[in-house]
Amino acid sequence: MEHPSDSPEPPKTGHRLRAAERFEPLATKVDRSLRHSKFYAGTVGSEEELRVYIVRPPDVADSDSLVAEIYSMAGSKVKIRVQPVSWSIKDLETARDRLVKAVDDCAEIVLSRWGLDIASNRVVVGYVGDRCVLTALLQSLGYDQDIVRAEKDPGLSAVF
Repeated sequence: MEHPSDSPEPPKTGHRLRAAERFEPLATKVDRSLRHSKFYAGTVGSEEELRVYIVRPPDVADSDSLVAEIYSMAGSKVKIRVQPVSWSIKDLETARDRLVKAVDDCAEIVLSRWGLDIASNRVVVGYVGDRCVLTALLQSLGYDQDIVRAEKDPGLSAVF
């Protein structure tokens, strides 16, 4: 079975496209440098700034060190906003992978799309099937709406 793209891109036009492109080299640099950190949760560029999402570690020194590293990569010409979140990108990827595997083994639910929403710090899935079955599956995996946002795809129907 071919799986949908993991990172659907919304259409970008005009000024928003130029703003997103302006931050792309820095976002890539931050992502490459911090991707393996258990505290890193991703980047999102807006028209004014680059938002970097991190899980605040319990040790303030670790947090301060990570924030200092982010600011040193950016330099003084770029506005950076560091935002604390609950889940690292590793946590989200693990949740996504476990959910996709569990749904592949379930005959009553089909995922029509899935991916990571960095700004909301969640795994987002589109599904076809019974919501109660999906909710039970999520609970069996230890997940709730804080980490997974499930959206029923109204235009699709499943044939089981």
